[in-house]
Amino acid sequence: MNGDGYDDVIVGANLFDAGQVDEGAAYIFLGSATGIADGSPVNAAAEFRSDQEGSNLGVSVAGAGDVNGDGYDDVVVGSDRFDAGLSAGGAAFVLFGSSSGVPNGNPATAAMRFYTNQINGNIGYYPSGVASAGDVNGDGYGDAIVRAPNYDSGEAGEGAAFVFLGGVAGIEDGTPLSAPAMIQSKPRGSATRSQC
Repeated sequence: MNGDGYDDVIVGANLFDAGQVDEGAAYIFLGSATGIADGSPVNAAAEFRSDQEGSNLGVSVAGAGDVNGDGYDDVVVGSDRFDAGLSAGGAAFVLFGSSSGVPNGNPATAAMRFYTNQINGNIGYYPSGVASAGDVNGDGYGDAIVRAPNYDSGEAGEGAAFVFLGGVAGIEDGTPLSAPAMIQSKPRGSATRSQC
C-alpha cells in the first residue's frame, strides 16, 4: 500500500468500540524487512472507523489492487449495517494507498463510497462482502466486487454482487443502480437458488 516492496495487512474489527458501540474499524499494518510487528490497534499504521453506532465496519476487508493506477495498492472495507439514510443498508469504502500508506479516516474521507438503495441490503456483508475483481476489463486498473446478500432485484432477499471498475480517478461513488455490472443469484423457488 506504500510501494516499498513489502506486502501489507488490513485487519477488520467489526465490533470495535471507539466512542460508538459496535461501530467497527479497519487497521492497516505495513510490512517491512522484519515482517509485521506484534501489537494492537494503537500500533497500526492507519485506522479507518465508521463513527456510527452499530455499523459493523470492517466486517469484510480486502486488497483491491491499484484502482486508480498511481502505482500504490488500494483497499476496500465493508460495513454491512451502515446507515446512509436506509436502515442497515450497508456500505463499502475504497481507501487509496500512497507513499505513506493509507491515511487514517472515516466514511467522509474515503476515496470512494458505495451505498445501497435498499433497507437491509447488507452491502459488504461477511464473508467475502468485498473483494478484488482483478482487472475485468483489461484497462490496467484494479476493479472491485461488493456483495449484498439480501438485495432484492425482482425476488425478495435473492442477493446480488456488484462489480465496480477502476479508472484514472479510482472507483466512483455509487449505488447498485450505478454499478457497471450486477450478478444475481437464482430466484426463490429455483432448485439451484443460492444467496449471493
